[in-house]
Amino acid sequence: MKKLFWAFVVLALVTSCTYSNSNLVNKTYDDISQKIIKGTSTKGSVLKEFGAPTTKARTASGYEQWAYYSEQKKMVLVPSGPAWVKTTLDVVFGKDGTVKAFSFGEIRSYQ
Repeated sequence: MKKLFWAFVVLALVTSCTYSNSNLVNKTYDDISQKIIKGTSTKGSVLKEFGAPTTKARTASGYEQWAYYSEQKKMVLVPSGPAWVKTTLDVVFGKDGTVKAFSFGEIRSYQ
């Protein structure tokens, strides 16, 4: 019974808790840059690949900006224990509806 309990504890520690957009989980800049092509990708293709954005806004120049956020708790091999990994993807569409620019980033906070 103790072995089963410890197996469950290890499994719980190894798995991660994911919030927000699961399409960003475990993605890298290279993964994103293969899916989003400046001047070619459209709102429809971004919507199909990443789902509905977390937020939509207009820039001062009148371009549409979509933002995606993901937050997950991951086990990392550091003495401080698990880390919260916050991932963001911002996509700016030109007036023709194609991607003008995008940025992708990840922030880790250790608890």
